[in-house]
Amino acid sequence: MSTEGSQQDQGFGCRCSAASVCVRCQSQFPILLDLYCLLAYVGRLLLLAYSRCASALDSADSWYAFAVDSAKTWYASAREILVENVHNEDFNSRDERIKDSSDFQNRSHHDEPSAEERMRVEQEKENLKWRAAWARAHAEAQSARPGPRPRETHEFISTRNNHCEILGLGMFPTRDEISASYRKLSLIHHPDRNPNDSGSHQRMQIINEAYEKLMERW
Repeated sequence: MSTEGSQQDQGFGCRCSAASVCVRCQSQFPILLDLYCLLAYVGRLLLLAYSRCASALDSADSWYAFAVDSAKTWYASAREILVENVHNEDFNSRDERIKDSSDFQNRSHHDEPSAEERMRVEQEKENLKWRAAWARAHAEAQSARPGPRPRETHEFISTRNNHCEILGLGMFPTRDEISASYRKLSLIHHPDRNPNDSGSHQRMQIINEAYEKLMERW
């Protein structure tokens, strides 16, 4: 009993000794071997994963460096193209300004009014003077007529007729006809087109007044 107890104490709960191994421990060897193989396999997988991660990191670093170099190259090319386009646009716009200025000078030099146009302008001036004088005289005659003043409707018709006469229109013109006649007379009698004519301001004032009154009351 003492020998068996010492063997059991020496084998830590089993019957192993320095000279032999018990049957119980021998039956556990395959399990330990499988566990060892499993640990070795897991270690191999970890080493493989680590190597792949290292390779992936190297690839990522290489790709990042390539992307940075490509971006720098693209930026330099785009900047050169942009600068070249800006220079070309400035050059083209300068040429266009010079061309427009030359064309304007040529038109200003060659587009002088002909004798027929000058005669037509003078005739329009005379007609406007006559219409303005007639309208003024008619208004003075109406105001100086003895007796009761005409009714408001008659005054409106008389005033409208005077303004229509000034613009060279009939008795019942449309708004489009009024605007067209006003534009036509403005092109002829505007002070900017007649810088040497001192009466152009007065004629243009009469035209503006007639146009405003007709557009208000029509």
